[in-house]
Amino acid sequence: MQVKTFKKVLNLFVALYALLVLKTLFFPYAIAPQEFAKAISLYDEMQEAITGFELTFLFLSLILQIVSIVKLYRLKANGRLLFLISVICLNLSILVSGYYVFDTLEYLLDAMLGILMGVILCAIYYTDLSKKFK
Repeated sequence: MQVKTFKKVLNLFVALYALLVLKTLFFPYAIAPQEFAKAISLYDEMQEAITGFELTFLFLSLILQIVSIVKLYRLKANGRLLFLISVICLNLSILVSGYYVFDTLEYLLDAMLGILMGVILCAIYYTDLSKKFK
């Protein structure tokens, strides 16, 4: 993989990640059927608020993800390990934060992000691009 292509993949990853975060925060059940969205919203109100540990873990995972993307964009060697750790942390955050109901757009964005994470991990460890990290 060429550096130019790798940076385009990183840009696409950042754009999709930002889109997913905005969609999740501001329009959580926008595409879901109205009755279902209302039922899930009522159920959400009955649940406990997010704990300090969960919030701290999610915040640190987000910061780690941002730092790793910047380092990968600059082709820094420690960015590879940071990205791997951030992917592991993001997958663990699913277990920490409880449930979340996806609508179709969020499911599509999440699947695309998962594919892009796999592409990035393969590119930084198994292609000729891995030799360019310093």
